Amino acid sequence: MMFASTAAIIHSGAMAERTNCSSYLLEAIGITTVMYPVLGSWTWNENGLLKHIGFIDFAGSTVVHSAGERCSLAGIIILGPYQGRFGANGKAHVIPGHNLGMISIGGFLLWFGWFGFNAGSTLASSTNIGDNVVNTELAGAVGAMLMSLTTKQLALMGNAINGSIGGLVAITASCATMDIPFAILTGMIGGGISILVLCC
Repeated sequence: MMFASTAAIIHSGAMAERTNCSSYLLEAIGITTVMYPVLGSWTWNENGLLKHIGFIDFAGSTVVHSAGERCSLAGIIILGPYQGRFGANGKAHVIPGHNLGMISIGGFLLWFGWFGFNAGSTLASSTNIGDNVVNTELAGAVGAMLMSLTTKQLALMGNAINGSIGGLVAITASCATMDIPFAILTGMIGGGISILVLCC
């Protein structure tokens, strides 16, 4: 239930402040009762379409994020960009977060919850939990820190938080199967993409 609701939450973030509550509830019902169960059965059912060809999705990351992001893409295509996002010449205006305290608390709570998400997906008490947690931590931290260094930008708190979430998202599906160097590389790529997209 938590994974299905997370797919709907991703969708709500992309369309925040531009849809009313009843529209969002209808969309959330569609995601959690139709789209997510189909993707989940393809991935986790022993006879599922993706499972049959060897697809691995350890913590539901691909299922959760692909469901939420596909719906988000459809929604923002319909809604269009935020007012003031683009100038008359088509150049994008950066719209930074307005409350750094709330951003940092939200980022901390997401990061903290990610440990339960990834470690809890093991569904057993074993030494694998430690590997999952270490890979999760490194991908999130490296995604935030190294991206600022490689782009020679200031280490802004908003970039650090967005980079860490990009790293966390990137590592989730494979946190149980990667060695530490690859977890770090995954965090760099995920964090880097998230920062570069925000800067465009």
